Amino acid sequence: MDRLSIWLRANLLIPDPRVFWVKPSVAFLEEAIGKGNYQAVITTGPPHSMHLIGLQLHEKTGIPWLADFRDPWSTWEFLDTLPMLSWVRKRHQTLEKRVLKQANAITTISPTFQLELQTLAKREINLLTNGFDADDFPKELSDRGLKEKDIEIVYSGVIDAIRNPLPFLEAFKKAFENSSKTVRLRFVGKVSINVEEYVKEDAWLVDHVEFVGYVSHKEVFEYYQAADILLLILTTTKNAQGNIPGKLFEYMASGKMILGLGDPEGDAATIINQIQAGKVFSQDQQDKIITFLHNFKPAEKPRNQNLIENYSRKNLSKQLAEILDKLEP
Repeated sequence: MDRLSIWLRANLLIPDPRVFWVKPSVAFLEEAIGKGNYQAVITTGPPHSMHLIGLQLHEKTGIPWLADFRDPWSTWEFLDTLPMLSWVRKRHQTLEKRVLKQANAITTISPTFQLELQTLAKREINLLTNGFDADDFPKELSDRGLKEKDIEIVYSGVIDAIRNPLPFLEAFKKAFENSSKTVRLRFVGKVSINVEEYVKEDAWLVDHVEFVGYVSHKEVFEYYQAADILLLILTTTKNAQGNIPGKLFEYMASGKMILGLGDPEGDAATIINQIQAGKVFSQDQQDKIITFLHNFKPAEKPRNQNLIENYSRKNLSKQLAEILDKLEP
């Protein structure tokens, strides 16, 4: 986008470009609610325009409304990247406060975001994390012959500007360059060009790093099954402490050891530590990462596997149902 387009998006499309959905959506849904037997409305943001739809429907029809925050609103790190005028930021805050005040119930995905919203709203905020769906896992797990090395490390997902694997690549090489163990690091998903170029410039990494590219969701589980360690690279942005990647829950459900790189005090690290599913180190803790890799034995499995069931979609759906049952117009 050119600079003018970005400026217009930041200062005219409040809270986001989906604001044009609000009016027609409210008109359509208001009619549907009048004709049908609907007991509640759930809105999920971002895009936070969805909450404006919920707000207007609640005000017009009185229907109970649950607002679900997957990311913060006025403190969302993405807004900091935009050339936003001060009054626009205040407009975001005003809209956010209206939603937080009017919604019958509010949910969010992490303890950090929960505390932040409670501070803003001065009311109860329900914690409802992401989770995993047991039905996504193949009935008969197989690695399809993908397990070939003594230690297979797999990263699944996007590698971009806010998920930097270069410090780990450095630690990976230091840990195993002179080792008798056969090792491989696989990136399953889209990887930024600069990372591929970094690997190409190092002969040892070329022989020990594989870029698989995009695969289907079903195929991802075959790579999980082949892995000894699942690598989780967390963001290092302003909201990083409260960011819990959805794939963490699939990682946990796979039963494999997780090595996380990010904030050791963040919400994702707290979950990993609670179920003893692995370790989380900051990117600059090179010595600890190398020691972890040196000492890792492929037979190691995370403990407290039963606690992982707390994050199944089945259990999370029960929690959502309990919240909805308590809604009052």
